[in-house]
Formats: sequence, structure tokens, C-alpha cells
Amino acid sequence: MFFNYLPMAMSTVPDPEFYFNNPLHRIEALYAGTIVERGPAEVDADDAPVAGPDIHPPADDYRRAGVPMGSPAPQDEYARRTTDGAAAAIVTRAQDARRYTGTPLYIKALSLVTGDGSGAADPSYDYTSFPEVVECARRAYEQAGITDPRKQLALAEVHDCFTPTEIVLMEDLGFAERGRAWRDVLDGVYDRDGELPVNPDGGLKSFGHPVGASGLRMIYECWLQLRGQAGARQLATAHRGLALTQNLGGAPGECVCFVCVVGTKHG
Repeated sequence: MFFNYLPMAMSTVPDPEFYFNNPLHRIEALYAGTIVERGPAEVDADDAPVAGPDIHPPADDYRRAGVPMGSPAPQDEYARRTTDGAAAAIVTRAQDARRYTGTPLYIKALSLVTGDGSGAADPSYDYTSFPEVVECARRAYEQAGITDPRKQLALAEVHDCFTPTEIVLMEDLGFAERGRAWRDVLDGVYDRDGELPVNPDGGLKSFGHPVGASGLRMIYECWLQLRGQAGARQLATAHRGLALTQNLGGAPGECVCFVCVVGTKHG
């Protein structure tokens, strides 16, 4: 199933958690020179009411104001590893979709990019971008006819496996200018009532990460939002009619990325 989360890339990195924390150091050094009070993945789980029981409720200390960006992050800032889950989707030809529902979603883009793994061995690689994500998003936007994702997308579901990962993804996916994603987070751009809601269902930190089900869980949130059936977390931006899901495997410098765009209009 192409909506499914991609298997983790074969990685030579001995400790992905260490490498995924590196972007915080580099972002601080190159752009911010300050602190971030709340990472976007923390905001997701803290502020978004999840669809099902919250097996791992957010801790009270997620708002850790004053913690330097480069500080080692506690396990609570990572996606939950041990979880169970399942997901399914009915995929059919576009012309047959209305035989099954009066409000179908249509696939607007499917993009898959696999890196060559050189980043992990390249001394010039600075960890502030995942090139595979940049190229994957470019191809998806070209297929879907998207020129300004921040204004054209109703929502995005991204692979927030680590808090620093999501900060990098905001820029690689074209939601923020280089060096500005951390500021956008603090300004509420990606909140449920922000300019571009990201992970309104709480993301991996809220749901856990049952690997094979994560991608379809994202699609399901897009399905609910674009059909106006998301209940308490229904977004005001749903009228835009386009939603993006993004997943990532591997580690910084050697990634596999998948981007899907779905929409309410056929053609």
C-alpha cells in the first residue's frame, strides 16, 4: 500500500537519536542564537485532542522554557516506540470513487526519493536540511500544481519522530523560509488555528509510532479534515481542499522520504 509508512532505511548511523538532535545545535548556531521554548512536536501532543484514548498523555514539563536548543532532549520529546496499531484504506479508480462515498478524496501527488547516503560521511553536511525531503516535496508540488504550500494546503501531517526533525521539515517542505521555522512555531503558524495547521491530530508523539500504520493514520486525518468530520479539532482551513502527508526513514544525511498530496477535487 503506497500510503503506508516506508520501512526505515538501512542506516549506518549507530545512534539515530544522537543524529536527529544535531539539527538543534546547527539551527541555533546558524540562525537562532537563542532558545526555543516549545518544539513543534511538543505543541502537537500538548494542544491537539487526539481521536482515540491517549495512551501516553503528555507530561507537564513539555513547556520547558529556558532550555538551550542544543540540549539533549528527553525521551518524551521523541515518537513513542512501542505501540500497536492498524490501519486500512479503500483505494479505487477516481471514476469509481463515488460508488463508495459521496465525498471521496483524490490522489494529487505521490513522490518517493531515496538519498545516496553521502550526507552522513560528508563533512560539509550541516544537518539543517534533509535534501531528500526537499526534492520529494518539489516533485509532489509539481504533480499537484502547488506553488505556495503554506497558503494552498489545508493541513499537513508530517513525520515528527523527533522535535528537531519537525523544525527542519517545516523549511524543507517549503512552509517556512530557511532559519525561520523555529520562529513560526513560537508565533503559532502551525497551530490548529494557525496559518497552516500541522499535525492537528497530535502526530507521532500523541499516537505512538506503529510503523506500518503511521502513514495511513495521517491519511485518515486528512480524510476527516477535508470532509469536515474532525469534530473538536476541525480546521477552519479545510476549505482549501488539499492536504499533505510526509514520512521519513533513515537518519539525517541518509534518508528515504515519501510525500502524498490528497484533495477534494477530481482532475
